[in-house]
Amino acid sequence: MRWDKLVVACAAVLFLAGAVAIGWAAEVKLPDTHAGRHASAWLGAYNSGDTTAMRTMCEQHLAARSLAARPMEDRLGQLRAARDRDGRLSLQRVVQSEEHFLRLLVETERGAFLQLDFECVESSPYGLAGVGIMGVRDPAAVVPRPAPITAARLPAHFDSCLTEWTRAGRFSGVVLVARDGKPVFRKAYGLADRRFGAANREETRFNMGSLGKRVTKLAIAQLVEAGRLRLEDPLARWLPDWP
Repeated sequence: MRWDKLVVACAAVLFLAGAVAIGWAAEVKLPDTHAGRHASAWLGAYNSGDTTAMRTMCEQHLAARSLAARPMEDRLGQLRAARDRDGRLSLQRVVQSEEHFLRLLVETERGAFLQLDFECVESSPYGLAGVGIMGVRDPAAVVPRPAPITAARLPAHFDSCLTEWTRAGRFSGVVLVARDGKPVFRKAYGLADRRFGAANREETRFNMGSLGKRVTKLAIAQLVEAGRLRLEDPLARWLPDWP
């Protein structure tokens, strides 16, 4: 073997060894499931940065109820804004794979990490019910979602968690959880007034302060999701007599 070829061969070996040392992994593939196929289409359209491709993906892969819940232009605007901000997404790990649910860890072009959740409806044609996107600081902390809790176990589960938080000084208040408009859990925890040691009761009234802003934001988001208003609507559209 000529000396120059030997040098090239050695360099190639060292390069591959270095790649292994810094943790380069083989290409991660998406599962061949309903959720996996939808995720593949979503990532392809997103990474293309092409509005037409994003529109086609939404029309072909979102469930009918999801499409009806939000105007298409709003949906495309959010996708374009995220693409402009984060750049392309590269698949790092399939965290959880089920026929109708998929959780992925992806890395943005800017070096940040995101958790992507793809959830399908469980009836034909199994369209996407939604795509959850959440930023994560520690990629290793992205784990499968816990198994669902049965309705019969919910009260005990809530009480256990809230009692632990109260003992640790992390919570004080009254909790009411309802399903289909009917309360399934209600209980008071902690103190209403630490100076006098007065305990909270289910009838205790609280000064909400700025917490009301979050409740208002949630209500607005639900109305937007239901297609009853748009975030871009001027105030005068809904309150025409407002000065």
